Amino acid sequence: MQQRCAIAQAFSLDSPVLLMDEPFGAIDAVTRANLQDLIINLYNNEDQKKTVFFVTHDVDEAILLANRIVVLGQSPSKIIFDLKLDKSTVMTRENQFNDKKTIELRNLLIKKINEDISNKL
Repeated sequence: MQQRCAIAQAFSLDSPVLLMDEPFGAIDAVTRANLQDLIINLYNNEDQKKTVFFVTHDVDEAILLANRIVVLGQSPSKIIFDLKLDKSTVMTRENQFNDKKTIELRNLLIKKINEDISNKL
């Protein structure tokens, strides 16, 4: 409940940019899904359009919430992957685990991360 209040408070500040750094990192899966849906609904509200920088280490969460995914490598200043998703590739909870495009994107993201790890060994 505290996390929901913090998110609502952040959106109510009416700032055009919102930074969310691992906001769902320490909560259970059901609450996490509910909060993800809350973020999607708040983001889709035309009256309060905001730019949201959402930092996560969860590939599936990034795919679900993003309209652009930027992956930072082990050297934090290095971008190893940058993809802007168009409206036709926006994922939903219903298609997240069975849509061919989503599975290919997840595999590509994990591959890029693993390649960066392998290059640093």
